[in-house]
Amino acid sequence: MLSSLQTYFKQGTNFAGLEIYELQGSVAYEFLLLKKKKGSLNIVASKPLSSLEELQGLLKTNVPLVLVINTSDVLIKKIEAA
Repeated sequence: MLSSLQTYFKQGTNFAGLEIYELQGSVAYEFLLLKKKKGSLNIVASKPLSSLEELQGLLKTNVPLVLVINTSDVLIKKIEAA
C-alpha cells in the first residue's frame, strides 16, 4: 500500500503521451492526455498534430510525458531470455 501511495505522490494520476509515426511516407504526431484510474490508463483527449511546434501549448510542466517512436528509422534489438 505504501508503494502505491509513493507512486501517486511522485507521478500523480495525469499523464501525457506523444507518438511519432509514419503515415503514407511522412512523419505524423499524435498527442494523448491520459488519466490513471483503478490501475488502468484512460484516454481523456487525443489530438493529431501536424508539427512538434503545436505541442508547445499542450504540455504542462507537472504532467509526465511518455514518448513512443514508431518509424522505419527505429532500430530493433532482440534479447534472448535467460
